Amino acid sequence: MRSLHGCLIFVVCFCCAQSPAYATAASQNPDEIKLWRANAQLQQIAKKINPLARPAGDGALGLNRRFPDRVLVSHQLEGWNWIRAGVALGNGFIIDRGIMAFEWAFARMGDDGSFGESKTVEISHFLGLYARSVLMLRSAKFEDRAARLARLSPRLEVSLRSSRSLLGERRWNGEEMKSWVTHQRVQAAAAAYWIGQLLVNPGLGKTAEIWLNEALSRQEGTGFFPSGFPPNSKAAFQAQLDTLESLQGLALRNSLFALKLRTPIANGYKWAEKSAHFAAAKKQKLSVSALVTVASYGAWSGNKVATGFVANQIRAIK
Repeated sequence: MRSLHGCLIFVVCFCCAQSPAYATAASQNPDEIKLWRANAQLQQIAKKINPLARPAGDGALGLNRRFPDRVLVSHQLEGWNWIRAGVALGNGFIIDRGIMAFEWAFARMGDDGSFGESKTVEISHFLGLYARSVLMLRSAKFEDRAARLARLSPRLEVSLRSSRSLLGERRWNGEEMKSWVTHQRVQAAAAAYWIGQLLVNPGLGKTAEIWLNEALSRQEGTGFFPSGFPPNSKAAFQAQLDTLESLQGLALRNSLFALKLRTPIANGYKWAEKSAHFAAAKKQKLSVSALVTVASYGAWSGNKVATGFVANQIRAIK
């Protein structure tokens, strides 16, 4: 595995060889908020996913509306998309809908830190996006709404101590090392980073770095991140996008991550673009999260394949 110093030298050289648009993006400090506010495609997506035309309800989303006792945190993740859409548009009411999604889930957290029927990996990803949401609201100067969401952080800390928490190292230093479910490892690493930033916990930051380095060492020459699924399957394609979304989030937050991750991300997209499922997705509606992932990459890198793909997908959003 390359040292961090080696990675930085390699990536800087790589970036210098890219197109002018790519090189310009590389010279700028990464900033997800600025990207959302300045990029036309991300602005279009933010406007399209505006939830204000629908009744607010009690904050339950997806299957949780029909089966609230199950508490499936994976269905509450749309709240994160609404928070960043609200930040992009400067609309606090959209942000409020996103906050409600997190509040609904935390209100139903068990005393042991579990969330109903939610699986360990789902809980960790949910907690990571919760922390990321608070940090984004603070950076975007939505102080009151950031404070409202941050009031849930004591429950976050309880959940971290749960045996169901993804941050329990037994899974990542044991079982997962045999199965190589890399997209889940990257999501775990990202969750550790975001939670560490929120709680000012350097130990979690160190954990994130260790888990991330292990994940990066697995990337194949084609750009593919092994996920436990056959490489030509739709599940593998979705897992690749999940991996890239988490890596991009880190890269757009931290300049050192931007340098370290730019090449793995670029190579990851090269694999995705060659996938038969990428071509098929041009004719099908992609999930909002997956679409945002590709759009963010296009905005950050200037990749014309990504921006062209997103242009077609935006028309399908209702």
